[in-house]
Amino acid sequence: MSEKQLASYLSVNQQTIARLRKKGFISGIKLNRSWLYRKEEIDRFFDLYRSCDLSGKSKMEKKKL
Repeated sequence: MSEKQLASYLSVNQQTIARLRKKGFISGIKLNRSWLYRKEEIDRFFDLYRSCDLSGKSKMEKKKL
């Protein structure tokens, strides 16, 4: 799925998706200028971080498993 689709799926903005990717919480592949993500990877992310608050940049670094 595209970054825009993923943002909609997670109900966040695209900047949040980019931040999650840069911090290593999710992975994607870059095809030309677009990032693509596997739904299975996102579902795994949800299972791992279901109870974590990843809303802030510093919080994301502290909660990383």
